[in-house]
Amino acid sequence: MPTMAVPADVFDPDAAVLLGSRCGACGSVHFPPLAGCPECFAPEAERVPLSRTGHVRSYTAVNLGFPGYPERYLLAEVVLPEGVVVVGQLAGLDDEPSVAIGLPVQVESGPIRVDAHNEPVHGYRFVPAAPEVRLED
Repeated sequence: MPTMAVPADVFDPDAAVLLGSRCGACGSVHFPPLAGCPECFAPEAERVPLSRTGHVRSYTAVNLGFPGYPERYLLAEVVLPEGVVVVGQLAGLDDEPSVAIGLPVQVESGPIRVDAHNEPVHGYRFVPAAPEVRLED
């Protein structure tokens, strides 16, 4: 199992599923998961798997050169059907002109950076959705 950059209570790499929380009182969904609800102030919320597909709301090219990260990578805001917005790397595209607002994407587990020993560190990232994948409404 590769080193993971994301805690297990936020992302299940084996299932490639992000985990959020849903309030039992008002039904609002949040990512990352919260213990309670900031909408109605209910003290508890249940952990729920989020949809694996969504669409790009916004994106940018990152060129800052943080240690361990690629010299240049794409970062996207992705809207999931539950209404939550998740920020993550956008992989599987050659360059920025390949991205468009509304692009269907799906979450996957993959390398997002390397550690001090040049070993890959995995986390969630988004890739263009396979043509046969239909986004959930």
